[in-house]
Amino acid sequence: MPAEGLRTQVTAATGSGKTLIAVAAAEKLGARHVLVLVPTLDLLTQTAAAWREGGRTGAMVGVCSLRADDSAEGRTEHRQDGPTAASLHTIRVTFRLVPGTGLVLPANAGVLRFGMTAHAAQWTASTLADIRPGGWMCGAHWTFFFVHCDILVTAYACTACTEQTMGHLIIERTERVLDRAADVPVAFGDFDLFGYPIHELTEVLGPSDRKLLLSANVNPQSTHYLSAVRLDACESDRR
Repeated sequence: MPAEGLRTQVTAATGSGKTLIAVAAAEKLGARHVLVLVPTLDLLTQTAAAWREGGRTGAMVGVCSLRADDSAEGRTEHRQDGPTAASLHTIRVTFRLVPGTGLVLPANAGVLRFGMTAHAAQWTASTLADIRPGGWMCGAHWTFFFVHCDILVTAYACTACTEQTMGHLIIERTERVLDRAADVPVAFGDFDLFGYPIHELTEVLGPSDRKLLLSANVNPQSTHYLSAVRLDACESDRR
């Protein structure tokens, strides 16, 4: 390799194997230390797993907002050669709905707050996952969505929202299996809204909370699990 080093750029479609190209290049060059920059926490865990699967050994250090006590065991598992790719996948993901505030994102990624501009809300969510702006929604001034660990979050401002800032959140399961709990908790107070059958939730949620979170067509006696909840700061578009 030249003393001044080498520089290259790979442009390829999503899913075409750019990460594996990087792994192969590092192996070919005999690189002992590799710095990898990624824009989201999703890509952090995906990249770590891909490098392990590509044969990369040794310690992996992620400088990010994830903490050791965010793991499922309340700690990060270690081996003699450093944190494993598997340990990075034990991150406990919990979304938390807070009335009047918005949605607390997992892994210290921030809070989607009611009253945020479209730009500020997208910027906050982009630390966690890839943002998909736009899309059509009746009565919406702007909208965007993202998917993180099988949870689909849609944020939008209706035409009546104050100064066209964020006033609505919809949280859905991407896997619509209604006879079991979701793998990812969506917390409201002490309850996982996707973790209990609907009839159990309606017993512990007060009437005002049920009206706030659940659509009018939800059967309170159902033994199924919820597939979606919503939280609104602007009542004009309550559906």
